[in-house]
Amino acid sequence: MIIFIENIPFLLNLFLKILVMTIMVVVAFRVKKLSDFLKNSAAFFLCNFAFAGIMLAVNILFSSDTVFYKNGAVYFDINILTLIVASVGCYAVLSLISRLTRDRMVRNLLYDISVEYEGKTVSGKALLDTGNNLKDAFSGNPVIVAERNFIKKLIGDNEDVTAMKNFRLIPYSTISSGGALPAFLADKITVIFEGKNVALRNVYVALTEKKIVSSDYSVLLGSAFLDAAKNKSDNERRETKNVSVDGKIKSVLENNKIKDF
Repeated sequence: MIIFIENIPFLLNLFLKILVMTIMVVVAFRVKKLSDFLKNSAAFFLCNFAFAGIMLAVNILFSSDTVFYKNGAVYFDINILTLIVASVGCYAVLSLISRLTRDRMVRNLLYDISVEYEGKTVSGKALLDTGNNLKDAFSGNPVIVAERNFIKKLIGDNEDVTAMKNFRLIPYSTISSGGALPAFLADKITVIFEGKNVALRNVYVALTEKKIVSSDYSVLLGSAFLDAAKNKSDNERRETKNVSVDGKIKSVLENNKIKDF
């Protein structure tokens, strides 16, 4: 509708664009940190600049009378048949690109994981689900979601989950449904992160009776778990670096003592 409004003041037009951009970025990417908001906003602007450049090039090269630009909005005056054909063609191309890149993207999000509980261990593959922000409401500890069949070795066939250590009900919601998943506190969860084993404690494992999409993985990791693994990895790397520096300093001091003697 903004394309039909005459003579929008510059400051009002700028304010409306920033407001709409903010709403779109927050809703689309579910940002909670200022740094994430700035990164996604920058990507949003880059895409818009690229689109504006393409539209300007089309208008100049083809001298088309069917493309109108006003108040920052682009309008195409084309017939419905052309619109349908173009939409179908774009959908086909995007679907092909998605299929070609999907497997590669999934492989980059797969992690080797092992879950330990009362002396028993199960290992397998886990997928990072960036839209999963599950946490325990009481402790704030991260929650991963695992198929019941995957951790059957830990809990047994008829194990009462409610009797397990630090039992919790983890509320969740999706686009189509919602509810609560039973969860227990694992003794230790080890994941291969950035080429090294990172062991985490105080992580809850929520059980689902449903099959998790693909047979390639049986566990879903969330952003909270990934942040915890990253922080643990950074801390271990920092400690290793400090130990190395302390060792060098100690060696230099000992060498100087020998020379003085």
